[in-house]
Amino acid sequence: MSAGICIMNKFGLALAADSACTVTISGKRAVYNTSRKLCPITESIAAIHYGNAMYMGVPIGIIFGLFAKHLEGKRFDHLREYADEFIHFLAEKAQMLFPENEGNYLENQVYQLFDWLNDIHDELLEKAKETNEDDKARTEANAAQEAIKKLHDKLKQMIGFYTKQERYQDDDDPLTEEENREFLNIMHNWGSKICPWLPRDEEILDIMGDLDELLKTDYLDDDIFTGICFAGFGEKDLYPAALHIKTDGWYSDQVRYNVEDDISINSESDAMILPLAQKDVMETILYGISDDSLRALRYAMKKNKETAIEAASKMFRSEKRKKEITGLMENTFKKVEEQYSELLYKEFDKTFLPATSFLAPEDMAGFAESMIRLTSMRRSIVVDDDSATVGGPVDVAIITKCDGFRWVKNKEGV
Repeated sequence: MSAGICIMNKFGLALAADSACTVTISGKRAVYNTSRKLCPITESIAAIHYGNAMYMGVPIGIIFGLFAKHLEGKRFDHLREYADEFIHFLAEKAQMLFPENEGNYLENQVYQLFDWLNDIHDELLEKAKETNEDDKARTEANAAQEAIKKLHDKLKQMIGFYTKQERYQDDDDPLTEEENREFLNIMHNWGSKICPWLPRDEEILDIMGDLDELLKTDYLDDDIFTGICFAGFGEKDLYPAALHIKTDGWYSDQVRYNVEDDISINSESDAMILPLAQKDVMETILYGISDDSLRALRYAMKKNKETAIEAASKMFRSEKRKKEITGLMENTFKKVEEQYSELLYKEFDKTFLPATSFLAPEDMAGFAESMIRLTSMRRSIVVDDDSATVGGPVDVAIITKCDGFRWVKNKEGV
């Protein structure tokens, strides 16, 4: 786990990141405070990475180093083009970087799928036992069919929720015959190991089709994704920009990634603050509440709204009156939520951003370092699943149009 931040204004930008690296082996966790998450890419561009430090089995720091060499002699007008070039670089160098790891990525997805399917199956069998079902064969067959249906329903729901990636829009089945054969072998291998009760090859093919469709959407695996924020200046960028992506692997000759944030300083935006990874402490300082807390508040409001609407509707016999009351309460709760969110961000726009727009790069560096240290302090005090996952030395750098990249603090002393 990690914490990083990018702060920008017309004078330049500041980046900061912690050094904690969490390693989990057989359920045991260790934290090492030596990870380098802030990496210069060119003289005017740097990147912060977080999440999985081993992208497709290769340390992300090595990939950044190779990408920096790849850029020697190349220049692009805008920061976004450097990020695009990074994606092209991953695709171009895939055979060198990940010769065996596309199969490993797919195996991981298939394993998780069948593990989840087997859990559903076991739960259904336990429920059947509680009802004293005498016919064991029929019970197991029913459990298998119901588990498969639940899996199909879940996958279809996810496919409907996520958006199909543009790079797959014009190619409904980019898998070659060899890729299809490899995919099917992986499905059969893990299906027989984890779900020996799975009845027919047709079921394997149906599940494979659903998974293939899901992997062509913007769904990312939360357990293995790598977050990357590129920040700095292209050749024609007068003011700084940042592009934040998440990527979890390589599938069907494509890098699987989503653009999370694409921001830049311009005539309408004098300052921008972009917290990364473990953002809760930073968001609380900036907005007065973190996104996680805001989601919890919205969920509580939703449940209370449903309870209130149900209670109010019981007070009236007229369906017309019930409909009027329901509509009124729906609109009231919606307005409260909208006004609360608007108030938070309006306060942020009135306080932090105007002040940040006047900060010198060195002052932004101090601001960025403080945000990481406050996050680290909370993680060192509070005992929860995230304890100690942010910590160690804080690396800090600034980038300006004229002077380029410069370390402010670097644990390696370079």
